[in-house]
Amino acid sequence: MGGIQGIIRGDMCTYLLTSTMPHLDVPGATIYYEVRGDGPPLLFIPGAQGTGAIFHETAELLTSHFSVVCWDRRGFSKSVINGYFDINNKLEADADDAQRLISYISKGPAYVYGSSNGAIVALELLKRHPQHVRKAIIHEPPAFDVLPPDQRKQAIEATQMVYDKYRSDGPIAGMEAFASMAFRGDDIEYGLLFLDPGRGGDVRANHFYWYEFELRQYTSAPVDIQSLHQVKEKVIPSAGRNTLEHVAAMPPSLISQELGVSFVTIEGGHMPYYTDPEKFARDLKRVFSP
Repeated sequence: MGGIQGIIRGDMCTYLLTSTMPHLDVPGATIYYEVRGDGPPLLFIPGAQGTGAIFHETAELLTSHFSVVCWDRRGFSKSVINGYFDINNKLEADADDAQRLISYISKGPAYVYGSSNGAIVALELLKRHPQHVRKAIIHEPPAFDVLPPDQRKQAIEATQMVYDKYRSDGPIAGMEAFASMAFRGDDIEYGLLFLDPGRGGDVRANHFYWYEFELRQYTSAPVDIQSLHQVKEKVIPSAGRNTLEHVAAMPPSLISQELGVSFVTIEGGHMPYYTDPEKFARDLKRVFSP
């Protein structure tokens, strides 16, 4: 598919952006964002959910330490696509949107936390715009490119199986297949709850967008280790304490080995901002302390 025209939301969800909603116009899109607190900027980059709302509870716990930026990535929820958009450059566009948002809300670089697919966006941000990043936590990116060949092949095949399940049996069946592959422990319950398309049109639209344009594409995106070496002091690969023995921890562990940087453990699992936001906020303050 060479590109998409207009807002690929179908009739599932429509938003009218007004002056009462904070938004940033960028080439080809309008990005919705929220800022809470006072201090150095901290940009959260969401994963499959695509919306910054997943970080709201954690953001409230960090307002005395950071200016916390939560945003909807391009095409998700309140961040709408305007006109023609080349879907083949979606990852690059996400990274550029993050850079423009940092530049808009701050005069200097930002701390960044990228979760899952959002961590892949954070890696692309470090590659394309490292001067805008102070430090970035790369939390459990499904970056198959860094895996050994046999495991990479298995991961790609498993992801294709999830996509095929979604196409044949519907989004709920697809999400159940995805959860069994990607999550452990409490993450399974939370993942199924917050990604359940039965929760409303917004979630269904986000679900479709992620399945079609991110599930297979972002996970198979190349990771430029050579470029990351140039800014390795900014890169903080991480995994949850509860997922250290799970496949989700393998890509960040391998990235830390390739770069020769510390591998950081955060309380919880793949989605610590859901399972224990207080401990997660505490860990962010610890990791990002000067």
